[in-house]
Amino acid sequence: MSLFRVREWWGIKCGVGEEFDRGSLCVGDVDNERTGGDKIVVGSLSGMLRIYKPQKNAYFPTDLLLEKQLEAPILQVEIGKFIPNSKDNALGVLMPRKFAVYTIIKEGTNNGDFLGNDPKESTSNQIEGYSVHLYYEHPLQRLAFNFCYGPFGGAFGKDFVCIQSFDGQLSFYEQDHFTFQRFLSTSLIPGPICYSKSIDCFVTYNSSMEVEAYKYQMLAASSGSNQKEQVNGKKVKATWTVNVGEEVYDIFVGRYSQNVSSGQTEVIVVGEHTLFTIKENGELSSQMRLDYFPAAAELYRTGNDSTQKQKLLLATHNKTLMVYKDPKLIWAAGTSTIPVSVKIGTFAGIKGMIVLLDDEGNLTVNYLGTGAISNPVPTLEAKDVDYEQLEEETKRLQQIIRRTKRNQKDEMVERLIIRAQIPNSVDPESFSANAEHKRVTIKLYLSFTGEDSILENLMLNINVEKPFYVTQPTIYIETLKGGSQITPVIMPITVYGGNGCTPRTLEASITAIYHDPTSQQPKTAFCNFLLPFGLCGSIIPAKKITTHKVTLETNRLPLPMLSLFEDLISHDDIETKNLVSDNILTFQFSNGLDVTVLISKNAGRYRIQSSSFETLFIMSKELIRRLKDCSQVMQKEETTPLKIEFTENIPFYSYFDIIDEHFKNRKGLKVYYEQLDNLAHQFRSIQKRLLIRYKDKNPTSINSLDTLFENTYNEILNTSLKIDKTQSSLKILSHSLSCSTSLILLLIQLNIGLSDNEMEVLENYITPVVNDDIPGWEETVDSALAFLLSTTLTKNPKDKPIEEPEELQNTTKLKKRFALVFDRLHNFKLLPAEKEQQQVKEKKK
Repeated sequence: MSLFRVREWWGIKCGVGEEFDRGSLCVGDVDNERTGGDKIVVGSLSGMLRIYKPQKNAYFPTDLLLEKQLEAPILQVEIGKFIPNSKDNALGVLMPRKFAVYTIIKEGTNNGDFLGNDPKESTSNQIEGYSVHLYYEHPLQRLAFNFCYGPFGGAFGKDFVCIQSFDGQLSFYEQDHFTFQRFLSTSLIPGPICYSKSIDCFVTYNSSMEVEAYKYQMLAASSGSNQKEQVNGKKVKATWTVNVGEEVYDIFVGRYSQNVSSGQTEVIVVGEHTLFTIKENGELSSQMRLDYFPAAAELYRTGNDSTQKQKLLLATHNKTLMVYKDPKLIWAAGTSTIPVSVKIGTFAGIKGMIVLLDDEGNLTVNYLGTGAISNPVPTLEAKDVDYEQLEEETKRLQQIIRRTKRNQKDEMVERLIIRAQIPNSVDPESFSANAEHKRVTIKLYLSFTGEDSILENLMLNINVEKPFYVTQPTIYIETLKGGSQITPVIMPITVYGGNGCTPRTLEASITAIYHDPTSQQPKTAFCNFLLPFGLCGSIIPAKKITTHKVTLETNRLPLPMLSLFEDLISHDDIETKNLVSDNILTFQFSNGLDVTVLISKNAGRYRIQSSSFETLFIMSKELIRRLKDCSQVMQKEETTPLKIEFTENIPFYSYFDIIDEHFKNRKGLKVYYEQLDNLAHQFRSIQKRLLIRYKDKNPTSINSLDTLFENTYNEILNTSLKIDKTQSSLKILSHSLSCSTSLILLLIQLNIGLSDNEMEVLENYITPVVNDDIPGWEETVDSALAFLLSTTLTKNPKDKPIEEPEELQNTTKLKKRFALVFDRLHNFKLLPAEKEQQQVKEKKK
């Protein structure tokens, strides 16, 4: 919002209930008075034509020179040299089905030489003595949209007219004679149009969001565009085209930029969000982003020198008038309305007055600057200081400040509280069911702390990762009463265990979205929790498969297996208890894969082994969590803190096999897509050949095209089936790679002893979220590791931006960078010590 406002010098409301548009206003010497003052011509969509001549800084009835009701709505009014064999000005009025030229004459003057032939129509204003005469008119075959005028083709001392219709037809008139009409092939919806005298071109905007220019001579020479549906003949081609990519409000031709050379002009395009300047040859010269939506624009010159640079006047939808002098904003002032048209004129000998017209007919003449001071600054009298009164005022203000701070604290206390009560194990009836039908019922407690407040339209979103699912992921609550004495609302939520894949995490969250009852501002509340591990599967007879294994070492005595995983066994299920011994347990997931946990009898070692590498992560993560929980319970008995380590070699070879398999499937899917594109192109070509043969009047042999057609169709079906199969396989491998990446990150943390803050940094480079788009996971991680090795994990770090991922041909370089990062993590810190301490303090807060 601007600090200044435009100063209204003159104003009037044009009619009642009438509407006006951007073409409803023009300013100039319409009556050829030549006294140095301009007149304001206003035409409404109701067909009312008015001419004003402001003479003083207030409206007087004598300022209205003429008022005439025309037979049709007025779309646009312009002042130009439209009279044949005369250099006097006339008024061009565009109506939907007619273009008319009027002359405005003051009664009592010798008008015979000026008028020539007897006029077809004459109407006088008896009060002011002005009359409007219809000199000639052109009926239009199509509905008109707008028009432009100028000395087309190098004409001297006269203006020709180009009228654009709603369907893109351009009709050209050399004053009172029709010349030709052309359709623009790119026109679907009409846009602004402007004429450039220096290059003899028409600049317009099409529905493809392009600004294009057409030479007048090219339009006149073309012969095949008299009808829009005509396809023969010489079509109209644009001299140049510039893609602006947004809606265009208006187009001007002038000298706006500071770097435009002498004798040249440029095209100024006012877009919806951007101001463009285009050179005469169609080269985009500059563009400036606008922070507002333009409502009206005008290009003007402060002096009479044609070589002088021009300024741009922009009126916006936020009631602000902007003045630009390339490339800077030199002034901004507020307006009382949103103008639809803005012009510059001279009134009462004052140059540079701004004329504004809005859509309701509020017409004002304004100027920029400030008004004179109406009230002088009073002289302050010296008074004795009353210190007691000042002290009382200070106490009163301090009380207000404390009261305000207390209210702010109360507002902070008013929030939605979500608490989740999660049982330790699945529902009792789920122990005997298979993994897919296992479920757990969670109780949500919802309460709002605001006293005597009611929350309305509360929305809860439940987020769980696959294979878990909920039947109703979004819950709507109409009202929730607030207050400390109100009992919390209890909502049961049932989470089911699926069988699609191995779980990667047990984390789940609930997000609440609501509006504050006092301020109506949108707010959110969160609640994160862990699902019971029993939801993943069930205990089966022990297996000893050592294809993949991980050994965790602790500094504590081993714990019994039943005490670690007691929630997986029902109290009444004696058969399942017999499957678990003191040092071995085998757990089968919902997708059929299993994992075994072995506990050493003497030392605090725990081994997790399985035939599938991906299943090791969720069991290792859960085992570490349970060991930490038991350590906190026995914290009083133990003096040393729990320490969990992984001292073996990181299983990179198994991990790299999964990466290779995932990368191979991605590349194979890309090859299948290319084959499908080639087959589809071949299929369309055969179709065209067959259609041509069938349409021939003299039938010829198809030369086995039908066999080729059938074989190509079968190949398309086979390739589509291969794509479906590869996509399903890639989906499984992506999840397997995600679980395996999480396992590798966990083992690196336990092996090197990285802090949680350092692990957050490492996960940003080696992300467990697998993306199969372009660029894929391999390309993204390879680029991130290259950046990490050259910046943080090096003696001489380089300050350089991360490069765009490049498509990999193989995974050799990615594997080498994995190994190199692991080696350097032993010698370099991912986070400086000061920064890590700062993050720890922030988390505690």
